[in-house]
Amino acid sequence: MKASDYRISIIIPVYNTKAYLNDCIRSLTQQSHENIEIILVNDGSTDGSDRICDDWGKRDQRIIVRHSNNEGVSHARNIGIDIASGDYISFVDSDDWVDVGYYEQLLLAVIGYSVEAGITGYIEDGDKKNCVGKKSEKTIRGNSVEILTAMIDQNENRTGFFSICAKLWKRELFTDIRLREDIHVGEDSLLSWQLMRKVDAAVYVPIYGYHYRQRNGSTSHSINVDKALSGVVAFRAIYEDASMVSTSLGRGTYMIYLNHLINVCKQILQSGDKRYEGVLQIMVSEIRENLGRILSSHNS
Repeated sequence: MKASDYRISIIIPVYNTKAYLNDCIRSLTQQSHENIEIILVNDGSTDGSDRICDDWGKRDQRIIVRHSNNEGVSHARNIGIDIASGDYISFVDSDDWVDVGYYEQLLLAVIGYSVEAGITGYIEDGDKKNCVGKKSEKTIRGNSVEILTAMIDQNENRTGFFSICAKLWKRELFTDIRLREDIHVGEDSLLSWQLMRKVDAAVYVPIYGYHYRQRNGSTSHSINVDKALSGVVAFRAIYEDASMVSTSLGRGTYMIYLNHLINVCKQILQSGDKRYEGVLQIMVSEIRENLGRILSSHNS
């Protein structure tokens, strides 16, 4: 098969991103790799994003639109996974966008290296532009453990590597895996971990064609203690699984887990909500027990 014969299903959960949604969808319809299906799952938007989805669905036959009640980003992504028909699956957030040749470059690497998943760096687009990814100018092929080890390397700028976005996954990997809808922070990290554990081999491609929009109103920049606490479950699950694979993976993922505990404690303190005092003390105790390790970490 030629590269152009492979179809990519791109899943976009949509919720109240009217100001950015057209830019996102337009960047996908203009991809140099044209054999794609764009799955827009409107998660109960109230700002007119639903109408934008319907309008694009009429303009481009490659676009599939589904509407759902406001049940969360994981539910929306799971709908997209269920209906995806492509050879590969990828995810884009509805306020982000990608460069014209992004998917062509990523697909060629995945096919060329005969792997089941591809990872790229990405650009944090805000007041400043920051390239996030592994410090490499060469494409790197590795087995599951090697790629996961690279993703948690504290000597690398690996922040965000566990995001479900900026990646390309073979559709068969999703046969028995979906996002957990009871987890609201780190749910995509858990899914990325689970998928990468299934692959025989993956490839890191040193390109930065995915643009992650930094905005204060996004979910990742707002305080919600209950959602943040659900993330403890996600990162703990990653750590516990990693510990069974290797000591180094266990150590690295435990640091990621501890960093999340710190973030949750900060959110509890900022909220001023006394209901969380008990769980706060439990997390603070675990942080104190590992204070030396935390202070010596490059990413803490």
